[in-house]
Amino acid sequence: MNKIHFLSLLISISPHSLFAQVIESAEIVVPKKIERFIDGYIQAWSRGDVKYIMDNVYDVPFSRIDEDSTIVFNVSANLENFLVETFKSLRNQGYGYSKRNRWERFEDHSDGKITITSNYTRYLKTGGIMGVKERRATYIIQKKGKGYRITQLIPNK
Repeated sequence: MNKIHFLSLLISISPHSLFAQVIESAEIVVPKKIERFIDGYIQAWSRGDVKYIMDNVYDVPFSRIDEDSTIVFNVSANLENFLVETFKSLRNQGYGYSKRNRWERFEDHSDGKITITSNYTRYLKTGGIMGVKERRATYIIQKKGKGYRITQLIPNK
């Protein structure tokens, strides 16, 4: 009976332990300068700070690629207007702030581009979760001089 109990215990925990080790070993490491860049963007987004995003984060041409459409902004004023309207809509829905949960993908390409996917949550001003708990966005980041700029945004559902 002890052998059967031990064997069933071993079978029941082994796959979970192995799975946990694989997940832990697959942790995505993002360079600190990129992490600071994205975290600064998330903070600016949470404040609805269009000026900061335009001056320090986005670059034109800028593309927003959705499931069924792509919007390309070739003029900064159009992108700025889009952000103003987006933040207005979010405020009307009670948006409070966003918080990054984890990285899901990071690739530093040899052509100066970086692809990064972030998992995040939007919160209401009341503290509740706005919509789905876990959202994803993929960003194409272009190295610009000593800094970075997001040139493409792909909201993932």
